[in-house]
Amino acid sequence: MIYINLLPIRDMQRKARNRKGVGLFFLSLVAVAAVLVVVAFNLNSRIGDLDTDIAQLEAEKQKYINILQEIKKLKQDKKRLTVKIEAIKTLKSKSQVPVHMLDTIARAVSSPADSLWLRSLRQDGSTLALSGVAMDNTRLADFMDDLTASPYFTRADLGQSSMERVAGRNLKSFKLTLSINNPKGGQGGGKKK
Repeated sequence: MIYINLLPIRDMQRKARNRKGVGLFFLSLVAVAAVLVVVAFNLNSRIGDLDTDIAQLEAEKQKYINILQEIKKLKQDKKRLTVKIEAIKTLKSKSQVPVHMLDTIARAVSSPADSLWLRSLRQDGSTLALSGVAMDNTRLADFMDDLTASPYFTRADLGQSSMERVAGRNLKSFKLTLSINNPKGGQGGGKKK
């Protein structure tokens, strides 16, 4: 019988396969490296473009920074002026009330003339305290009605009333407390006679 040694052929085939595998491995490695180089180049190119865009936007931002600061300053000025305007409106509406209150009291005292006299007038917050003398109870009641008919007073409370001798005449001494009202708009006036 004849024996053929096939081992060297198998060895050669295995070595050829190994060489092909190593060649394919190196070829794959070169392909992956090439792909990575292309991707890295693209990414570096994009990074460069983005850096250029950022530099341009920063330069443009610097152009507008003064305008932005001016807008911020104007907003602060507007806020400050709005507060001042509101304060002025409040003061204006409140400053009208004392003028109209005194006008209402003056009209009520002078109608009819020489029948009622005030000794003191004192305001404490939203309360006004009056003291004086009147010819009689009727004149005092008319005075209180005239005051409460005004939009600047909501209520009149007679705190004390007594007879007092003044210049040889018996007069009605009184102390009166009025509640002050600030009608809308601060305008209006007392009852006209």
